[in-house]
Amino acid sequence: MENLTHTLAGVLIARAGLEKRSSLALPALVVAALPDIDVFSGVLGRDYLDVHRGVTHGVLGIPVLAAVWTAALWGWSRFRRRDVAFVPLLGVVFVGLLSHPLLDLLNDYGIRPWLPFGGRKYYGDLVGVVDPWVWAIVGAGCASSARSPRARWGWLALGALLTALIVLGASPIVALWWWPLTVLLVVAGRRRLARGASPSRAALVVFFAYLAAVAIGRERVRASAMDWMPRQTSGPVRKLDVLPMIGRGPRCWRVIAETDDAFYLADDVWLRDPDRIDTFLKNLDQPCYARALADPHMAAMARFARFPSVDVRREENRCTVFLRDLRYARQSTPGWGVAVATVRAPR
Repeated sequence: MENLTHTLAGVLIARAGLEKRSSLALPALVVAALPDIDVFSGVLGRDYLDVHRGVTHGVLGIPVLAAVWTAALWGWSRFRRRDVAFVPLLGVVFVGLLSHPLLDLLNDYGIRPWLPFGGRKYYGDLVGVVDPWVWAIVGAGCASSARSPRARWGWLALGALLTALIVLGASPIVALWWWPLTVLLVVAGRRRLARGASPSRAALVVFFAYLAAVAIGRERVRASAMDWMPRQTSGPVRKLDVLPMIGRGPRCWRVIAETDDAFYLADDVWLRDPDRIDTFLKNLDQPCYARALADPHMAAMARFARFPSVDVRREENRCTVFLRDLRYARQSTPGWGVAVATVRAPR
């Protein structure tokens, strides 16, 4: 997930009860986004695709980050002459950081939790990297527990900003549903708070219920696609994946079927046959592509791509090779999800 969701999740977990474990629980948990420190891997000469969601998201990196951040907070508390127990603080920090890879596991980008011991990737394929409905649930849980007028105004400003982002990035229709839902969740949370109950814990329950509903919907789509997709392909379907579509809600899915030589993609799928299916040849046996793998970024994309499709354009004695990961790109143009390299054409 993007870093706003991770930070909101950290605040929500603190408000749900962990702040009682340590007086530094809130600053300990708002850094739930810390594993994404790997985005600065470029300064070390490493390709982003090779490093992101790697060691810092795994069984080795999370404990190390937890120990480092706990030591920093504990040292600061000692400097400020505050008596903070180290072990409870370490437990709180660990829970917050562990929430990061667990949230990342929910989408189609994937995580590699066993690095550096093993590089297997795991994909949840439940929600997008950006999910407005997760914002609504987690954000409302945080906002409804705000304890001062200034904090409530801050949450209101964040809600307005997110609404604008949804209008620009998803659609005004989604925003029209999102804003009333968020307000409704905040009002319900404030009522729970007035009765002495925890709105943050209720938000966690709603969040898990949302994930369960999404998982049920996805499996219904998968069952439907297993019926109609094989009739659309030129060969037997070896694998069929159902992926979320960012900002489109739990009733819009992308179905990707794989045969020996191609991928077949259908968007905005629910429980009926799609209006359109796009076909992309793999072309992984192209000689120009084999040469292009000498390019470091092309090689990194080859390791990263879940649904790789190669497009080769020849000009005289040169080949321009485009490697697309069909999760994120379909056009042969430079951008996210596409690696480009120009090589000498084989004779």
